[in-house]
Order: sequence, then structure tokens, then C-alpha cells
Amino acid sequence: MSDSTLPEFLAPARRVRLAEDVAEKVRAAILGGQFSPGQHLREDELAARLKVSRGPVREAFALLEREGLVRVAPHRGATVVELTADDLVDVYSLRTGLEVVAMQLAVRRGREEDWAQADAVLAELTQALEGELSNQDAARLDLAFHDVFYRAARSERLYTTWLTMRSEVYLFLLQRNIASPDWRKNAVSGHAVILDAVRSGEEKLAAKMITDHISYAYSLIAESIQTPAGHLDLAPPRLAFKTG
Repeated sequence: MSDSTLPEFLAPARRVRLAEDVAEKVRAAILGGQFSPGQHLREDELAARLKVSRGPVREAFALLEREGLVRVAPHRGATVVELTADDLVDVYSLRTGLEVVAMQLAVRRGREEDWAQADAVLAELTQALEGELSNQDAARLDLAFHDVFYRAARSERLYTTWLTMRSEVYLFLLQRNIASPDWRKNAVSGHAVILDAVRSGEEKLAAKMITDHISYAYSLIAESIQTPAGHLDLAPPRLAFKTG
């Protein structure tokens, strides 16, 4: 089939990769603290800095809005998100449900190479704890561990859904007190017992443990942002379908 006979809707896509590249750079700047919460993001300034037109910047804002990193308002443009206590409840309630499903599917579909990746993350975290671990590295390694199980679940829809809130979770994780002896004591062991349960095929135990783990993480963050909602009381959901 020649290009002239292709349906009109199959015309070449415009600037998709460029918008993604811009979004990646702005995302890194937000997560790295170079843009502060509530800061206005000017299309023209970013376009000039990144040497692109304003179109890809606008498209990048739309991508980042879906991730919860920016908010776009008519006639006001984009601003870096300011996460609230209500956002914490919403994000962590959803995260609990997603992670339970991820663990259940990881038990059923996971492979030894997945668990080897989780072991490697825990080894890196153990080594990092012996030095001066930054908030950013603590959050990065924490999410890298949980990423393993989303990938081990081998569900593209589940992983895509996780990515829509992963950046918000990262921002919340930065608000934990990683200097706390209690956090440092449980940073490795708390993740290791979850890995052991999944690796051993104990689906119900893994679901309970991840629920408790997320609730504990929530309580640490809730304390830091001074919200009275210091505990998530969520029953772990069960998968109602069988997988091959």
C-alpha cells in the first residue's frame, strides 16, 4: 500500500517524541526540587531554554498533568502541583489497592529474575544506609523495589496505571524523616519480608504485608504534613479472577 492510499487518520504523528522529551526534563526538574510547589511554569521561558517551540511544551504539560505533577488552568497556564493532606489520602488509598493486586499477580506470574532484581535493590539500599543517604536516593530505591513487583505482575494496564501516580508517590516519599532510627531500621527488613512472602508463593500473606507496609509509610508522611489522618484502615482487596 502506498502512502497516497493510506487513510487520512494514519497521517504521521506530530511532535510526540519531542513532547515526551520535554516532559522528561520538566519532570526531572520537579522531582529534583528545581521547581518548587506552586511555582508557575512559563511556556515561553521553557521553550527558549529547551530550544523548542511552545507546542511541545504545552503538550508536555498535558502529559505531566495526567501524572499529577502540574496543574493547568485556563488563562493561567501550568503550575507545579502542591500536594495536600487530602491528596495523600487519595493517592495512598489508590496505591494500596494497586499494590495488593501487583503482589497477588507477582506471586502467580513472577520469575526468579524478578526476585534477583529486588535483591539487587535491597543490597543497594543496605549499602546506601551505611553512608549519607539522601531523601532523593531513599525515595528512588524505595520505588525501584516496588517497581519490580509491578513488572513481575506482567500486566501492562496495571503498570500503566501505577505510572500515573508514581511521581506523586515519589514527592510524598520525600517528606518522610529518613533520619529516623525507626525508618532506617525497617527500610530494608520491611521490604525483605514482603519479598520473601511473594517469593514463597504466599499470596494472602503478601497482600496483608503490603497493606500494612503502605499504611505504615502513609503514617510517616501524614505526620510530616501535620494531618490527623495518621493511619489507613484498608482491607486488602482480593482478585476475583483466575490467571493462567
